[in-house]
Amino acid sequence: MIFLKWVPEEFDCIVTNPPYSLKNEFLERCYELKKPFALLLPLTALETRRRQRLFKEYGVEIVVLPKRINFETPSGRGSGSWFAVGWFTNWLNIGKQLVFV
Repeated sequence: MIFLKWVPEEFDCIVTNPPYSLKNEFLERCYELKKPFALLLPLTALETRRRQRLFKEYGVEIVVLPKRINFETPSGRGSGSWFAVGWFTNWLNIGKQLVFV
């Protein structure tokens, strides 16, 4: 993935729906770049010590969506997901945070 190695000259924020198989790498890269970000991730991204360590160290603000969303493929066909997602953000000053212990 280009994003994981890309060295941008100038940008204001990162907004993306990363491949869920690379969610750790995308989160780590976003924190490394130290810019505001919003990643659309499954709520299960709250799990694992690796991610919780990142959230505890750098912070996270999560916008939980009111219902499951319909993902569409490039062909325009979509299907309802079986999992809930949310926007995992940091440095956007949303004003509410989760506490990790």
